[in-house]
Amino acid sequence: MTQLPDLSRLSHDEKDALILALWAQVQALTTQVQILTARVAELEAKLGVPPRTPDNSSVPPSKGHKPNRAKKAKSSGPRQGSLGRTGGGRALAANPGEVVTAKPVRCAHCQAVLGEADQTLHGRYDKIDLPNVAPVVTRVEQFAGHCPCCGGVTLAPLPEGLEPGTPFSLNIVALAMYLRFVHAVSYRRLSRLLLELFGLAISEPGCVARASSARMKPPCVSTATPAGTGCSRTTRW
Repeated sequence: MTQLPDLSRLSHDEKDALILALWAQVQALTTQVQILTARVAELEAKLGVPPRTPDNSSVPPSKGHKPNRAKKAKSSGPRQGSLGRTGGGRALAANPGEVVTAKPVRCAHCQAVLGEADQTLHGRYDKIDLPNVAPVVTRVEQFAGHCPCCGGVTLAPLPEGLEPGTPFSLNIVALAMYLRFVHAVSYRRLSRLLLELFGLAISEPGCVARASSARMKPPCVSTATPAGTGCSRTTRW
């Protein structure tokens, strides 16, 4: 109903029906107004609630608001390089292992002889390298003395770290355990790594056996062997 009908032309029954229809429409609109009023109050209450962030909700950090960072001042020129060399950013070593000095002997243009007074430092820089690492093998020969008086046998004392048993030192065992258990290097990769970096041939089963014994026993565990056999009964790599 968009327009109110002419009430003078309506009968009493038609007027009663119109009143009932308008009453029902008013009740429906009143209910709708109450719902919308409650919704507006709910939205107004949410305006005072802090926004959802990774700190107070399950929002992932990548979706969180990024704090404003102070702008870095723009550099006026190229960044500072190493002393004595154009470009780069690594400082010269305080105590180089070796110093190589290169001085020209003759002029490259006219072949004139150049003396010390003609020389000026053109550049200074470092070249860094790693030394070749190779296993250091110490051959141990232990003698047994046979007493002519009592017939007793006396073994010569050995320096610390050269006891019979595994042929590998504590440094090698420590390095292998560090790579295996700290960096999770597999036994196959560990065997290949020791061979390629240090020239140390250790089989994969040897790595497994040594890793197990190193966690359960002291590094050097030896058992008695018959004299003159030249071998050991200890588990070795």
